[in-house]
Amino acid sequence: MCLPGWGDEFVVLCPGVPTPMAAVRLAERLQALVSKPWISQDYSITPSMSVGIASTDDPEVTVDELLRRADLAMYAAKGSDERSITIYDNVIDAQVRRGVLIKRQLQSAIDGDLLKVNFQPIVDLKSRDSIGFEALVRIRDFEGVWMAPIEFILVAESVGLIDQMGDLVLRRCLAVLKLTENTAPDLVISINISPLQVCREGLAGRMIAIAERYEVDLGRLAVEVTESVLIDRPRTAINELNTLRAVGCRVYLDDFGTGYSSMSWLSQLPIDAIKIDRSFTAGLLNHPRRRVVVDSMIRLSLDLGLNVIAEGVELEAQAEALLAMGCLRGQGFLFGHPAPFPQPAELLVP
Repeated sequence: MCLPGWGDEFVVLCPGVPTPMAAVRLAERLQALVSKPWISQDYSITPSMSVGIASTDDPEVTVDELLRRADLAMYAAKGSDERSITIYDNVIDAQVRRGVLIKRQLQSAIDGDLLKVNFQPIVDLKSRDSIGFEALVRIRDFEGVWMAPIEFILVAESVGLIDQMGDLVLRRCLAVLKLTENTAPDLVISINISPLQVCREGLAGRMIAIAERYEVDLGRLAVEVTESVLIDRPRTAINELNTLRAVGCRVYLDDFGTGYSSMSWLSQLPIDAIKIDRSFTAGLLNHPRRRVVVDSMIRLSLDLGLNVIAEGVELEAQAEALLAMGCLRGQGFLFGHPAPFPQPAELLVP
């Protein structure tokens, strides 16, 4: 059983524990002892501990293999929001192995500047003209299959690659904006920012410095954040967003309606627009209550002076209903799928 704390890992051997559940009870007792707060130089410190458990009655399983399994279970526990104690099984083994492969592929793609960035149009619902694009990063696994963004983004966050990946996407977008500064000077590209990025100091300064190197006006850039940026370090997040807005960068609140106390945050967050989550758009025509909720979202946002962008628009009837409610901007397959920017590919290389 591997017990990490303060960056260290410890092993507890328990030959007398009859079942895995008995090992769990032992782990809970150890956690209770370790988590007792203590004082150091007037600071109260409360340690935490993640526990991985592996057991076997197979004489063919070596000590090294048992430790490997416990180690995998421990890392699964560290990565879980729900369980701080995890028992090894074959599913965990497969998940961790895939995580390792994704990390290697992501590092290789970043080092070789091989990440694919597609762009999905955001349109004016009246004219259907494109007024902006959302940049969406994509990466293939070692078998050539496109990975779900949530899968590789979680890995990027957990292994410290999220800033490198974010900077690469930013450079691609700035290159596009530079190329279109004469032909489409009002075009705005939005990029998604991880809560982990915006809750650390320095994001805004780094983005501003990169934009200055490209000589691009940050008024043509928007960052998309979710309400979760306020959960851990709200003061830092708001400071970073305010710094970006001070130089013209716009802030969109993404996945609106799916987070925590959505309405109450609208008056507090430094934002310019909300993006109504696709789950609300999908139910707009068939669920009267959802239609009422969307209508309330739009009216409240407009009263607060915020723009509204509806995501996931796939049907003409959805676009017409949103426009009738006062939503003037939309994004979805009705207007275009994510695709390379409509410029020669070789011109997009930073």
